[in-house]
Amino acid sequence: MLSKKIIRSSTLLPLLLSVLLTSCAAITSTKATYDLKKAQDAFNAASKAATEDGDATTPPTSLEPYRKAADIAENEVLPNESRVDLKVNALAIAAFSHWRLGNFEQAVNRSQEGLNLCQQSNLGTNRRDCGMLLITGGLVQHSKAFAQFKAAGPALMPADEAKAITDSMAEALAKIDKVNQELTKDEDLALWANEQQVQIVKNAIDVWGKVPAAEDRRVPVCTWSKRGDELVSQRFPASFPRKQNVLQLQQRIDAARSRFEPCS
Repeated sequence: MLSKKIIRSSTLLPLLLSVLLTSCAAITSTKATYDLKKAQDAFNAASKAATEDGDATTPPTSLEPYRKAADIAENEVLPNESRVDLKVNALAIAAFSHWRLGNFEQAVNRSQEGLNLCQQSNLGTNRRDCGMLLITGGLVQHSKAFAQFKAAGPALMPADEAKAITDSMAEALAKIDKVNQELTKDEDLALWANEQQVQIVKNAIDVWGKVPAAEDRRVPVCTWSKRGDELVSQRFPASFPRKQNVLQLQQRIDAARSRFEPCS
């Protein structure tokens, strides 16, 4: 998996979803590398918009910057780039952009291709890129499950349907959580991934909130809410720039649980 030899950055990046261009000192003047910078700029613009939208587990208001980033990565960089580190960077941009665009098959395919390169080449220079590729499958799985929930509309939901959706969310959460085995606790990508896990917990509780019988909701809501408590208490340092957002999510989780207190 990811190399353990690279010393992490000591500061959080202001834009949590920006992909770092790797090996900056060794950047060449090739057209593919120039195009990679264009894809990077488009992706950063898209990530900024998504952060401003707030809920990073759902598509942002404007998808055009992601389309641009994916198009450049797919059509201008990947067919022409031979350097493995820069290719992995382009694959991370493509995978995340496809996820945002709802191109789930392409997102998973590109993430797997990039992970294979990370594993084969032991790319310490691409620590962040490889981490992004690692969690893409979980992000895709949650997006599919959440889309199924939203498609059901405002109607009440049978308990077995809620269980199927939230079981898929639990699998997605576990996939995303793998990044915590590869990165240190306060690296920005790990923090971002943990924030997405708290959001998934809140979304899962929303799913169970549509189940009409309180006796069917009690155990799942309590179980999910406890998972949220553990994430918030264990995964975020006090200095985390978006800690307030996490605490707001926890308040919504607490409000849902309060109807079932005490949880056994």
